[in-house]
Amino acid sequence: MKETKNRILRFRVVKVPWKGFYDTILGDLRGILAPQSSVTIPDRKMTRIRRLVLDVLKPHQPNALDFAASLADLGTDYQVKLTVVEVDEKTETTILVIEGEDIQFQAISEMIEQMGASMHSIDEVEVEGVGPASV
Repeated sequence: MKETKNRILRFRVVKVPWKGFYDTILGDLRGILAPQSSVTIPDRKMTRIRRLVLDVLKPHQPNALDFAASLADLGTDYQVKLTVVEVDEKTETTILVIEGEDIQFQAISEMIEQMGASMHSIDEVEVEGVGPASV
């Protein structure tokens, strides 16, 4: 009788500084899954991000209109919806919904940081595969 080992992976959601976080987590997942599994995590270049829902903490300035417009200007077809869900003395908690044909996550996260905001979490993502990457 063949003996098998089961691995249980548990993940905990925490709020972290975002710069480079996606690449770190993806690298960690590749290292965890690849050695003992046939599961392959595809390279990010093989997918297109169509929709992102982000939890972002931003200062009062720039205002919501300027903040959303700056993000929309990063792509020719980006549609950005910003909803303010909580207002504190110095900050606003917002939910950003960004839609487009091929959203450039790195550019979005860098622009958010440049405007003095911080990304708390990716709450929803919609991606589309584009087939194997050419070598």
